[in-house]
Amino acid sequence: MMTADAGRADGSVPDAGRADAGTPDGGQQSSHDGGQQQSSDGGFCAQCVTSADCQAGTFCLGLEPRCGLDCSSGTACPGALTCNSVQIGQGLPLGQNCFPEPSQCGSTYNRAGLNCTDTWANYGNSFVADTCIGSCHRHDTSWTTVSDFRQGSIGIRLSVERGEMPQGQTLSAAERLRLLTFLACGSPD
Repeated sequence: MMTADAGRADGSVPDAGRADAGTPDGGQQSSHDGGQQQSSDGGFCAQCVTSADCQAGTFCLGLEPRCGLDCSSGTACPGALTCNSVQIGQGLPLGQNCFPEPSQCGSTYNRAGLNCTDTWANYGNSFVADTCIGSCHRHDTSWTTVSDFRQGSIGIRLSVERGEMPQGQTLSAAERLRLLTFLACGSPD
């Protein structure tokens, strides 16, 4: 089972609703990579910024995020991929997806069309320090470096989409999109 750990401090269990960040933001998809078709309609392997960019029942997954494939009804995963639970930390499963992998989706990730001007130095570090640290996460153990932040990116994305992070705060649609785009850009140094 693959899980996404967002590092929730209180250990509470999220509800089992579908992740939804609102309006799709048009993350760019490439049409071919190494002879492997990549969907541009939110289907399996489509590049995404939020799960709202993906088809119903699927999630935006990975460090170079792509849409998963809903396998909750017994749909077989392509190739050697397996059906895995999508969950945040130890919470209840949000659903089941085949996780997109280069073996099925191709290895080229096209960030064209994304605004990748934010970096850890000019945005990410201060966002985490001002928004996350203290209220939920301790800076001495959570996300002290961009590498730490990247490791938690799937769980962070899902928690932000669901409105569970930051706890006790609501990000505006613009703030949420900026953070999710920063994640989709690979959280540049």
